[in-house]
Amino acid sequence: DGIQRKIDWTGSGFTFVGSAENGQEALELAESLHPDVVMTDIKMPFMDGLALAGIVRQEFPRMKVVIISVHNDFEYAQRAIRAGVERYLLKPISRSALQKVLQEIREKIEEDREQNNYREKYKEDMQEYEQFSRRVFFEKVFEGHLSVQEIYEEAQKFSLEMDASSYNLAMVSLREKRNMEEHSKESRLVAGKREELTRFFQRYPEFLMFRWNISTYGILLKGEEEQMEELKGKCREAIVRICSGHDSEIEWCCAIGEPVKRLSMLPQVYSKV
Repeated sequence: DGIQRKIDWTGSGFTFVGSAENGQEALELAESLHPDVVMTDIKMPFMDGLALAGIVRQEFPRMKVVIISVHNDFEYAQRAIRAGVERYLLKPISRSALQKVLQEIREKIEEDREQNNYREKYKEDMQEYEQFSRRVFFEKVFEGHLSVQEIYEEAQKFSLEMDASSYNLAMVSLREKRNMEEHSKESRLVAGKREELTRFFQRYPEFLMFRWNISTYGILLKGEEEQMEELKGKCREAIVRICSGHDSEIEWCCAIGEPVKRLSMLPQVYSKV
């Protein structure tokens, strides 16, 4: 209570969100409120501060834990380090010193968030680049711009298994009815259907799904010659089930070609789909 009254939380860049009388209650609050910082003593009923810090660090890695204690003991400090405590402060601590610590922690939190945002953006950019490169690869395959040898070499870069005795192609177009005039970006509803399709086809090595343009996706079917009719049926059934559903806001269409026995014949399949 003294710390709560002592600190200018708003001026320090924080909002005080709750207090607890013991470690167990503090953990429950942390689980429900997800604070950026947990400040705790060591000696508490039911669960001490070091145990609390260890659990918080394990379950909420981005949460910062500050321990304020009278125990000026090397063993406690070692345990605090192992528990991932951000700061180990000794009582008594002045208001100005505590606010300085909070300011430093806030700056670190903001820096961590910037780094995390950068990593997420980098990850998204890499995924977009990979998807674009994969899309270009399949465009070259189905437009006949690659030899069979080049297809295998390029496929290896994407860890795609292209070897089979028979091939086919399915194309599915999705768009939101109320968004018919806007083709510049994928709507949330369409993205949801696309993710469902992707999750389904990723489960089977006989299917390779790829993006063709903003609203159209291709599925390469590959397998033994006697499998192709079965694969065609499974592909069609999955597309109908996922795209139809109970969502009348989505307009979609699907076309599936006829199987061929060589990679070099895939452009013929595409021209007829």
